[in-house]
Amino acid sequence: MKFLERFEDWIERNAQNRAFVAATKDNFQSRLSQEERRIIHERRAEARKLAFIHNNEEALDYAKKTLILISDQYRPELLFDDGEFFGFKPQFSTLGFFKRKGCFLATWRDDAGDLASDIIDSTCDGVGLDQRVIILSLQREQSAVSKKKALPARKMNRILGYGMLDGKKKGDRGVDIVKYYGFRKQIESAARGYIKLAKGFKKDTPISVNWKKAIVTPRNAPTWAYYRYTPHIHAGKMSYLIGRSYFGF
Repeated sequence: MKFLERFEDWIERNAQNRAFVAATKDNFQSRLSQEERRIIHERRAEARKLAFIHNNEEALDYAKKTLILISDQYRPELLFDDGEFFGFKPQFSTLGFFKRKGCFLATWRDDAGDLASDIIDSTCDGVGLDQRVIILSLQREQSAVSKKKALPARKMNRILGYGMLDGKKKGDRGVDIVKYYGFRKQIESAARGYIKLAKGFKKDTPISVNWKKAIVTPRNAPTWAYYRYTPHIHAGKMSYLIGRSYFGF
């Protein structure tokens, strides 16, 4: 059976989530809003394209995971709950997660000999941040979690994009603040930055995104922090998708 046919067959056979199965059909349920229908249609198309163009098992698996997310009814104003942002999670193994993903960070050490996972865990524990926030940010900014080989030094120095300021408009190079270069500095600065931004949450206050061409009004502190960290709707959506795919947020 062709990959695309297998993919469509999988849609019909998946009975774990009735809302998911109903949502993936072409005639969407009437209870879904117009915006939710648009998002579902968009993700279904993206997932089908992945399964069709990239004719391999890995792509098919990724397409399935992508499509599963449509039942979560993505909303840009509410990306994550407080429990998915605040508080270090000692029961979660950052090292174990990197190993399961086959990520180079499972064995990568800095110049002091410290493992990447230890740097992440100790930093997040110290500031009261869920370490999974940093992990999904690593994937969002540099696709680092899905890399099996180490990134070049230039990307490692900027791995979380902290201190890498956007230009005034799309296409501008922006500015790098050199004092934030380095893996440890990026992790520590980003973790503290997320917490500081979240504490500055202002209810019912819109944030300008996409080079001030759009606005979003976060409904909670985590969502506020994500958009203040990276002021782009697409970045918020990527964070949401990665969080759902990796951790089931």
